[in-house]
Amino acid sequence: MTITKEEIAAANKKLRPTYKSIEAHPLVRWVSIERDGIWIYLQDCWCCATTDMNAISEDTIQEAVACLKRAYFDASTIG
Repeated sequence: MTITKEEIAAANKKLRPTYKSIEAHPLVRWVSIERDGIWIYLQDCWCCATTDMNAISEDTIQEAVACLKRAYFDASTIG
């Protein structure tokens, strides 16, 4: 699955701090709302800029959205 810069830019413009909006983003594989915050699991090779991991974990949905907008591609993370 190839995701273009244009698709990401368009998705980031539409991105809102809601579960449905996050789930619709092309970099998102799945979302989990937990007691201690939100987890966003990213597509293969996409990483959180804060942790350099393949998932975003934040206390608030607003923080998670901010991190999702800064996600980056790293082909070396594929197993």
